[in-house]
Amino acid sequence: MTAENASFQRETLLRYTDPAYYNHLKTQLVNEEDRIKENHINIAFYPVNIKIDNKALKAIVEGDLKSFVGETALPGKRVSYQIKYRFYSGRLLIHSFEEVKHA
Repeated sequence: MTAENASFQRETLLRYTDPAYYNHLKTQLVNEEDRIKENHINIAFYPVNIKIDNKALKAIVEGDLKSFVGETALPGKRVSYQIKYRFYSGRLLIHSFEEVKHA
């Protein structure tokens, strides 16, 4: 994600978001976009493992997060995100998205 594509990335993700979670996630993404633009940050996430729980409608995605401030690379880190889903009007939508301790 870059300052140039943060708005597009946000709007794309929000199209797949549960209406009950939409405003919460939008606020988080707008705040992140503001931080990216103010600090000239570029962020890339490279997934390395996904654990899926079909019954609970959740997935844990583990991967490497790389960040740059301007041209300077920051130390990368391994992070895990838990994504919970909900069926809504026949669609599988994001119901929550949060960073979790390594799974």
